[in-house]
Amino acid sequence: MEQNNITLRSLSGILKDKASLAKASLFSKTRSYVHKKIIRATTHDPASAPKEYRRTALLSLGLGSSYTARTCIKALMDRLHKTRNASVALKCLFAIHNILSQGSVTLRDELSVFPSHGGHNFLNLSGFRGGFNRETSKYSCWVRWYAEFLEQTLITARVLGYFLTPASLSSTSQVLRKEREVKVRAYSSSDLSQEIDLLVSLVGVICSCPDSIHLQRNDLVYEIVSLVLEDYRVIRYEIRSRLSELEKRSLESLGISELAQVLSASNQFEGCKEKLFALFVNRANYDGLWELITRMKPTLVHHITRTSKVQRMICWTPSDFRFPWHTNGNGFVRDYSAYAVTTT
Repeated sequence: MEQNNITLRSLSGILKDKASLAKASLFSKTRSYVHKKIIRATTHDPASAPKEYRRTALLSLGLGSSYTARTCIKALMDRLHKTRNASVALKCLFAIHNILSQGSVTLRDELSVFPSHGGHNFLNLSGFRGGFNRETSKYSCWVRWYAEFLEQTLITARVLGYFLTPASLSSTSQVLRKEREVKVRAYSSSDLSQEIDLLVSLVGVICSCPDSIHLQRNDLVYEIVSLVLEDYRVIRYEIRSRLSELEKRSLESLGISELAQVLSASNQFEGCKEKLFALFVNRANYDGLWELITRMKPTLVHHITRTSKVQRMICWTPSDFRFPWHTNGNGFVRDYSAYAVTTT
């Protein structure tokens, strides 16, 4: 019976895709061309990820005019929000992820500003439900998580001023890497601590992925996790570059709030370690970041403790202390010199 239901759902999905292609043929030439590429890259087939040539065809839409790119993003978002099929939704999100990681500047820009008015959060799929049986419920969880991850990725990109693309770590991107290193060195310690916190929050979203990791046996879920792994490598690099820069500086120059922020982010990141190992099978963990965090944490704790003691000593009100009086010729004033010595 269950096999029959799966066959019926597959047949229904094929018919829906054919109907969507037929409807797209009625559009104008450019819209029809764009919609057909998107439909073929986001079919209802739950068993397989989009073929490489389908992804390439979709990404090629960013090589033409800005109108074509804008039409692509709008059509992709319309399909994402109109479907109640978890496979279609996952493939739409997978297409968005491919645009972020490999797409042209035009496509990324159109995606980052979509929609151009109204302030609508187009990746808010927290209420997505793709069905009520056990299998579709599991895939719906992946849809909600994947949308949240991509949303946080876009937020991070806006703050950093650039997208976290795997290409930035390739051997051919040495110039780009040097430019970013110079940019990091120019940041204030406060900016560095805030960006570390933001990047670790993105790692936290990765670790909130559904517990049904066994679904990686599905080609689509496997491809999604592989793409997230590439992003995770870049995130680790960005975190390590900022922590290394802070380590080179005197941590005494940081305020207690910045110190606490970095320590909290370090603890949060270490708390994700077990889930990261389970999700990525210990890949991307040999860049020295864990060792750097282990080395820095005692120093952070020491400076926080020391700064806290000093702040507690200097947080006083006139009624808390009794200082001796002395005269300076113009009247009596309190003598704080003895207390000043105790705060040094």
